[in-house]
Amino acid sequence: MGVYFHGADGVTLSNFNVRKWPGRPMSATADALHFEFCTGNIRIADSFFEGQGDDGLNVHGDFAEVLAVSGNAANLSIRFDISALVGHLVEFRDRKTFQVYATNILESLNGTV
Repeated sequence: MGVYFHGADGVTLSNFNVRKWPGRPMSATADALHFEFCTGNIRIADSFFEGQGDDGLNVHGDFAEVLAVSGNAANLSIRFDISALVGHLVEFRDRKTFQVYATNILESLNGTV
């Protein structure tokens, strides 16, 4: 793994390079940059990545299934820990096209399934 970001809020990298050293087969054995449970914008400019064993850039997202809608509330099925917090923007996407059809602010979390 090159660099692992966990729980960061907004990241800017400029002139950041992950390169192979001469005579070495790889620069990193996994992702060059790995983002998990992060919020805010991720900005990468004027940077170079080569020779990593997996992704140059890996940004995790969280998905949940809508179980029911009642009035203005949607009950979601969460199958694992998610990074969403009260106040986060939530996008609702079509399962087949992945197009956003609604957005809302997360008002409460009641646990996981």
